[in-house]
Amino acid sequence: GTTTVAMNLAAAWMQQGGSPIITDLRPGAGHLGLYLGLRSAGGLEAVLSHQPGTINASLVDHNLTVHKSGLRALLATADPNDGLAHYDINAATTLARVLRELGNPAVFDLGAGLTPQINHLHREMDRIILLVEPNMIMLPYARALLKEFEGTDPQRVIVVVVNRNQHNLQPPWHEVERALEQDIRGIIASAPQVIYEATEAGLPVVEYKPSAIIANQLNKLAELIIEQT
Repeated sequence: GTTTVAMNLAAAWMQQGGSPIITDLRPGAGHLGLYLGLRSAGGLEAVLSHQPGTINASLVDHNLTVHKSGLRALLATADPNDGLAHYDINAATTLARVLRELGNPAVFDLGAGLTPQINHLHREMDRIILLVEPNMIMLPYARALLKEFEGTDPQRVIVVVVNRNQHNLQPPWHEVERALEQDIRGIIASAPQVIYEATEAGLPVVEYKPSAIIANQLNKLAELIIEQT
């Protein structure tokens, strides 16, 4: 899902010499800390509780968690009650801008779908990675999401196919591109066992098992995005 891809892209950029910061921009629905084996979370909610004018680099840096790999993260909690709180969209916008100053690059896990908050925040992003499951139920929805980004730089949205099922149960690549009216820039193979083992170890796949096919695909995607930025 979005968290697995975002986390591994950030880890790949760190391995390539970058100094990324990754955040769950989903109060109360943070899975990133769980994937990384980090139990202390809530930095996101702590920052968003401030007025926009008081959100600065010092405040954000104080609320970052550093993973054992060196990856810096601003973690949301996994407590649904925290998602019920009202957060100022201007505070989230300010936070996104501060993270872009602190991170090289800043990686945002926006989750699935399009909410009013995400519709506002995506304008702060240089690149949008749209993950698509290649089935006839999700493809029309993905096409509808792509329409929301029409009028922007065509290179800004990078479509990546995420396979969850057996290859013979999915439509061919060219049919997916035709349904979306968009080129596919990457593909992530189904690798439930590797992802499970990496999660148990509290590590991104690209660090846990760099020889895995999925790790190679994630590293190539990271290189592609950097080349276009």
